[in-house]
Amino acid sequence: MPIVMPLRRAATLCAAALITCATTYATDLTSSLQLVGNPFNARFGTGPFTAKQIHELFLHDNRIFIGAGSSNNRGGTDLWSLRPSDQTFQLEISRTHQEEMKQFRLLEGRLFVNDEDFDRTGSNIHIYQNGQWSVKFLQLPAGSPGYWDISASGHNRDVYYMDGRIFSTALRPGTQFNKMTISSDGGNTWRLATTNGGIINHDVHRFFRIGSRLYALSPNHADPIYRYPGSNGRDFDRIFDNGSAAGFPTPSWAGADRPNNFHHTYEREFNGALYYMSTNRLFRLTRFEPQTDAAAVSIPGYTNQSGATVNYIAHPRHGRLRVLVNVPITSGTLKYRTRAHILETTNGTDWTHLFSVVSPAARLRFHRFETDGTRFYFATEISHHYFDAQQPTASHTTAGNVYRVNHSTPVAFSGIYSLINKSDNKALRRANEVYTPDSAGNYVISFPQEPSVNSQQWTFSAAGAGFHRLVNRQNNRSLHASAQVFAQQSAGNYTITYPTASSGGHYERQRWQIIDHGAGFFRLVNKHDGKALHRSNQVYSLNSSGNYVITFNSDPTSDRQMWKITR
Repeated sequence: MPIVMPLRRAATLCAAALITCATTYATDLTSSLQLVGNPFNARFGTGPFTAKQIHELFLHDNRIFIGAGSSNNRGGTDLWSLRPSDQTFQLEISRTHQEEMKQFRLLEGRLFVNDEDFDRTGSNIHIYQNGQWSVKFLQLPAGSPGYWDISASGHNRDVYYMDGRIFSTALRPGTQFNKMTISSDGGNTWRLATTNGGIINHDVHRFFRIGSRLYALSPNHADPIYRYPGSNGRDFDRIFDNGSAAGFPTPSWAGADRPNNFHHTYEREFNGALYYMSTNRLFRLTRFEPQTDAAAVSIPGYTNQSGATVNYIAHPRHGRLRVLVNVPITSGTLKYRTRAHILETTNGTDWTHLFSVVSPAARLRFHRFETDGTRFYFATEISHHYFDAQQPTASHTTAGNVYRVNHSTPVAFSGIYSLINKSDNKALRRANEVYTPDSAGNYVISFPQEPSVNSQQWTFSAAGAGFHRLVNRQNNRSLHASAQVFAQQSAGNYTITYPTASSGGHYERQRWQIIDHGAGFFRLVNKHDGKALHRSNQVYSLNSSGNYVITFNSDPTSDRQMWKITR
């Protein structure tokens, strides 16, 4: 039984027929679509276009990492990122041994990138932490069970990190050298990871985590499912099989509920459930044992349109899960294109339509997206799925293109938080005594962390149109950007708060937009002056009016404008 999700959106869908009448949309951003660029054309040019196919966009550490490639890409692909601050591409790693990078996982502060196809020098796992990349070679000791000659090609479908261990799937196509491996020393050494048969005769493609358990799944209905931790506490146990292996029950999947096309499957943990894609549909489950409760998710007006496909589930952020649904355009001047719809939910039940964009060329569709809080970025895919092969197609130079549209997605916070600055790891504090001159004669707004001190605690509340008000718990006054606020008080000190206002100029100076920059950090931009909350000492010298300010020209690359918002 499909799970039917109610839809909330600005425009009312036609009451008579949802599928046939939804041809105009309240928020169509196609006219504002802009090409950012293509980092892959310089190397790959017009072919093979699959070598430039983008599989993943992921915001982290003030940049959007781009995973791409294919099995046609002999010699390894490049790993690129896009910097939203200046809209430029940055080469992260040149000519990796990985022919395809299909999935990024941010786990316990580390960004892991697995190799879907590795070339003839073996498999690498790339790990990004604290601004630096490290490379770990996935290989078992020579002569050990499961060892293969590194001159042979293979696949590493997925990577996961939990309990201080790195988990990897690896297989050599057309052989029985398929295995799961574990490293307990950060990827330097590896061992087999199954308690009941280290070498397995089927593919293992994806890790799914539910609670404290990690499951390893195969792409076919009849193949086994493994669970970690196993009976010995350190390996995987096989818990399901297709019935041919004595003692193992058959998995209880019902038809297409099984995540079967793992080349294009992305699973996301959200609100205690796993959302995943299978056969271009959206599914949700909360358990594997004693039997799965997987069920299809239907978003009326979108997933039930003719030819509609769910092509991406974005990484959840700040209590929001977003999906991309493509609907083919089969008539009119835009025939042979698709309309990509971005929808989001905060509770897993009600869905909001954010906007839609039409693909820029025939047989070209948007199939991945990411947002930096003020823009959405899209990757394209050349698709023969929807349309007759004789129809005009997009140029192969368009594979690997990245596009953007302006669409702000302010982050919503409600409750009491502390703000920790990235540059000095100190907390935003209201108390007057903080703002006396430091040794350099400047004034600062951060102070060593004391989580129990009210002057470092701020109550976040909605202030309209996606803005927030931050009220200090010690004096019940609002964080205020006005220059006049940061002026000398009668006690000879300085304060950054002001009596809470409900209208007028002071009200605008107390409204803050919170923009996500990945890795748990945010920038707070003031409604009045468009400038960002800034810790740098140099800000708090006299300005031209003889006052002190707490905002500075917005700079998405400055750690002094990055704040971690914590309970």
